[in-house]
Amino acid sequence: MIIYIFHYLIFFRPKYVFFKKEDFIEFQYLDDIVPADVISEILKIDIGYEIDEIKCNLSPRITKSEYLDIINKIQYHIKRGDIYEINYCQEFFDDSASIDPFIVYLRLKEISPVSLWRILSFK
Repeated sequence: MIIYIFHYLIFFRPKYVFFKKEDFIEFQYLDDIVPADVISEILKIDIGYEIDEIKCNLSPRITKSEYLDIINKIQYHIKRGDIYEINYCQEFFDDSASIDPFIVYLRLKEISPVSLWRILSFK
């Protein structure tokens, strides 16, 4: 994987890309890769994960009042025409939780199946 980092933006270029078409999967890749070898390796992978209940006690990083202040500022800028669309996200956390990010990813995909779900690991 090739990673490009510019200030606060991170771009990466994967070795393999799979595109799900109507009745087939298109496989694109970098360099001199033998697709059959890659597919063979993928088929050997045993994920070995069971999706159980994930237990944690989430708390918001900011108060309800702070959240509403931010929403009001966003609405002000939309009304002024400074911006026309924004995706504002609020962070929730649990410092004592011990979770596997991949399990959480699978569980979220199960709850809300969206075609653009992806997980990226920097290990």
